[in-house]
Amino acid sequence: MTRAHPAPLDLAIAAQQRASDPAVSAFVDANAGAGKTAVLTARVARLLLAGAEPSKILCITYTKAAAAEMADRLLKMLGEWALADDATLAARLGEIEGPQAGRRGGGDLARARALFARALETPGGLKIGTIHSFCESVLRRFPLEAGAAPGFTVLDDKEARALAGDALNDVMGRADVDPCVAAPLQSLTSAIDPTRLEALLIENTVSRQKIGEACAAAGGFGKLRARLAQRFRVVPGETPASIRAAAAAGVVRAKIVDFQAALRSGGPNGEKIANGALADYLKAQNDAERFDALYRALFTLAGAPRKHFPDAKVKQRHPWTEGFCGRLARTLGEAETRAREAQNGADTIAFLTLLEKAMEGYARLKEAQAGLDYDDLIEKTSRLFAAADGAWVRYKLDQGVDHILLDEAQDTSPEQWRVVEAPLGEFFAGEGARPAQRTFFAVGDQKQSIYSFQGADAELFQEKLHDLGKTISAAAQTCRTEPLRLSFRSAAPILEFVDALYADSNVLAGVGAADETMRHELNRVGAAGAVELWPLVPRDAAQPADAWDVALDAILESDPRRILANALADELNRRIGDDMLLSRGRPLRASDVLILVQNRGPLFHEVLKALARRGVPVAGADRIRLLEEPAVEDVLSVARAVLLYSDDLSLAEALRSPFFRIDDSSLYDLAQSRPPEERLRATLRRRAAERPEWAEAEEALVRAERIALDKGAFAFVSHLLEEGAPSGREKLFGRLSPAAAEPLNELLRQTLDYERRRPRSLQGFVNWLEGEAQEVKRDPDLAGDAVRVMTVHGAKGLQANMVVLLDAHRPPRLSASPLFFEGVRGARSPVLSRDKDRESEAAREARAEARRRAHEEHRRLLYVAATRARDRLVICGVQHGNAADPHKKPPAEKSWHALAEDAFARLHPRADRDAPYGGAIRVIDCPQNAKIEREDDVGDVFDASPPSWLKTPAAPERRTPRLSPSRLGAEAEAIFSPRRPRDSLLRGRTLHRLIELLPQAEDSRRDALADRLLAQLAPGIAAEERARWRDEALAVVRNPQFAPVFSPMSRAEVAVAGTLHTARGDRFVSGQIDRLAFDGGRILVIDYKTNRPPPKSIEDAPEAYAAQLAAYRALLRQLYPEARIEAALLWTYEARLMTVPDRLLDEALASFLEAA
Repeated sequence: MTRAHPAPLDLAIAAQQRASDPAVSAFVDANAGAGKTAVLTARVARLLLAGAEPSKILCITYTKAAAAEMADRLLKMLGEWALADDATLAARLGEIEGPQAGRRGGGDLARARALFARALETPGGLKIGTIHSFCESVLRRFPLEAGAAPGFTVLDDKEARALAGDALNDVMGRADVDPCVAAPLQSLTSAIDPTRLEALLIENTVSRQKIGEACAAAGGFGKLRARLAQRFRVVPGETPASIRAAAAAGVVRAKIVDFQAALRSGGPNGEKIANGALADYLKAQNDAERFDALYRALFTLAGAPRKHFPDAKVKQRHPWTEGFCGRLARTLGEAETRAREAQNGADTIAFLTLLEKAMEGYARLKEAQAGLDYDDLIEKTSRLFAAADGAWVRYKLDQGVDHILLDEAQDTSPEQWRVVEAPLGEFFAGEGARPAQRTFFAVGDQKQSIYSFQGADAELFQEKLHDLGKTISAAAQTCRTEPLRLSFRSAAPILEFVDALYADSNVLAGVGAADETMRHELNRVGAAGAVELWPLVPRDAAQPADAWDVALDAILESDPRRILANALADELNRRIGDDMLLSRGRPLRASDVLILVQNRGPLFHEVLKALARRGVPVAGADRIRLLEEPAVEDVLSVARAVLLYSDDLSLAEALRSPFFRIDDSSLYDLAQSRPPEERLRATLRRRAAERPEWAEAEEALVRAERIALDKGAFAFVSHLLEEGAPSGREKLFGRLSPAAAEPLNELLRQTLDYERRRPRSLQGFVNWLEGEAQEVKRDPDLAGDAVRVMTVHGAKGLQANMVVLLDAHRPPRLSASPLFFEGVRGARSPVLSRDKDRESEAAREARAEARRRAHEEHRRLLYVAATRARDRLVICGVQHGNAADPHKKPPAEKSWHALAEDAFARLHPRADRDAPYGGAIRVIDCPQNAKIEREDDVGDVFDASPPSWLKTPAAPERRTPRLSPSRLGAEAEAIFSPRRPRDSLLRGRTLHRLIELLPQAEDSRRDALADRLLAQLAPGIAAEERARWRDEALAVVRNPQFAPVFSPMSRAEVAVAGTLHTARGDRFVSGQIDRLAFDGGRILVIDYKTNRPPPKSIEDAPEAYAAQLAAYRALLRQLYPEARIEAALLWTYEARLMTVPDRLLDEALASFLEAA
């Protein structure tokens, strides 16, 4: 670590200003805490200041959260500029531009203030998003050119895996009839667990980048299989067993008898082999057993020829044995090599055969629903840019982008780099290199590349930095490389410790650049800080459980993981509120603490429970597995109980849940004495009256059953959680704490998500939820004043005043996948190895390469974890595995704790205090010598407990009585109809529909349209009667006197609603007007009547008809108080329009309101 005094600080700021210069392209290699996001934001702001169009700036981030944060920072900066006075704005511009800002005049300041509005008014907003969102926008713009369906939907990972699973199930289902599936499936499942094989196939069907590259390089699956067959010497009809058997068959038995006798004349090792492996050979029943026996005799377990075998004594007495042993070892070794190659080759070919069929089915399912997964977005965009006819697409895209900015470049996969590089080719070549300044900017840090499982390649960052720099320079444009080494985050002891961690070149390998040493410069000179190294909890503290009722996976009080969790919880409970955070000049808060783990194993859950037991505020797990949450389990138990009458276990779980007032004793009394054949549900129904809690449960279950069957999952879960006083949600909180709120809310969200895509069904939802293993990510920024516990991957981009590395003892989690890839870069050939003890040299090298990469990423993960800390870093763990001394491992394979021990040996720690479980806690620290750092004011902390009225059930709402004017004349209409009521209603509905639709058609088409409509609306009516109905409707529509009624300014079936004041209070009135016509300042309300025969005058018409129109007129007057509103009845039987005078309407309305 280098201490940065004012001059180095000025140099670092100058480097940031050079990196954000909008006139040049730049690569920024930034240490953790060096302000890369600030540089990225400043560059966008300076591009806007330089006159770049907001719509022509493309900023690609790694995550949606990073995109949102950057957009928020940029808009906040521009918003401050818009409101700043001249002096303040000039100072702000000087901070990001340096000396150049001093040359800006009043016009420049005015333009800077206007940038906020320009950014907000940009169509579609600022182009800040992930690589996938960029690809999606390109494909939506050029779907046909890319081979995508217009209006495609993007499948999330959960949906993609579900589809891939369906495709694989279809492939497996054809095994009985398709030998191309049966043979490879049988071959693989004989050695690989079917569940593991299924997961491997689904994984490579959805995430197919590596397989895709290998297939593309070979020319397709078929050619790839042929290449593998040649590479591994796979011969049709030949198996590993037959290769070994053939080698054994060529051995002369008598020679082995002589060899056995010769070995017995030598030392004990030779005698042991003679009486063991060679004796087994002579007793073997087949060539396969004979080969295994001979191989054990001549080779070690590691597969190497035995050294000094036969021994000198045997060779002296029987000289022929040395040559015989050498020839036999070569024969067996060559056969074993060929057998292993054949096994790996055959397995890989079989896997690729199944994978190809699964991928074909997956593609068909996606096509059927016009869906694209995340790999499709990248693949199709990459192919679109690379296609021979893609020049036009690149040209069109080139016209819309002048500046590309790439964040977290170290985590960009090779395929994603190809997408980014395609438009760059147009930037700096041909017409693309137009006079307008065009730039590329990338920022990253190889040391923080921790997403290899998503395709990231840490070494690619340095390669692209070099290659793209040459491309840009070749276009006669300036390209800068700016390293940012100054840390604005961490205190001196933390940076010294991090530099010491990677002082060994073996540890640094694969973490930083090969030709550099780890170096961090310090900005917070004089700030207090500390690194604590706790001793590992010894594993011999664990004692076996003797109690018969202790769960197999229970963690005992004596377990090292519980001991560590309790010790850390005690330490934090003591420190929070009492220890001073010296750099801030205040006590340590719970929100200052961030506990990091490598994965969410038992230790992760133990520390959560230990903190909760001591009352330390804790935000809970950073990810929630819904099916493992007790509150969700209770809801699902009730769901299963109401769905399946015979599910006694689920009903018992439900009755013991917080939803019901039934304890163990009550449940025992209910269940134990019932007849053997009787279901628990039947017993509850039969005996409900015996106890109040049983009656309540029976009544609640009946209600829940009705809702589950009628209304689906969302209504069921909502009813279960929100009904009653106290509500089900409050009951769960009472037993499980308010922490249950988040998983319950997520469960509700999942029900809505399910019902948006599938038919409403509680049974379907439960099956779907259980099959998907839902996991919810918590937002760490919403934790409040609480300790955060999360994985290192989840903490990327975060920081905390105190960071604890909880499981520093853990080695890297090596992939359990049997699929590996040969080579280091590019189109790497796949190889499947079912047995690491009997695999080919190619598989062994591929496995070793995967192991090397895993260890490198493990050390990069340590860098990310350690550099989250501002003031304090604590490293702890428990002894792991069977190794007595973890320090005996090679430096590149050591645990974090062992690496920390090595780093402490290079520094000057002091013994601070004893750990609760024994051993000394060592510390590297420094005092507070600088001025107290100012914090943003977070305001006063106050009690945010909910008010008491929040839990009081609201009084039932008083509903306004509803009236429907359209029903007022229903009875009166039947009086005038000589037909049966049923026929009359059908005729009325049919004529209404005809008169609604016929005016929309041209007159020449109305007859044919009327016949088609009648055939659909009244298929059971005789043809002659339908003809009369048609003529009646057409006579109305074609009557020239009704032209204003059916003019373009009229509307059919207009719904109206409102409130009318009556003698008994307000009444809610709603109805549907048959026809509403607008004629200048006049509004005409028309109601069709199909009575036969119609009345001769309005006075003869039923009063209800006038009341109906009067109610419509009253509602319309509230909307159109200035308009003249007239009402009329249109008698369809005679095609006659009868106007209703205002006098009759007023009288009818008064009678209607009085009676309502």
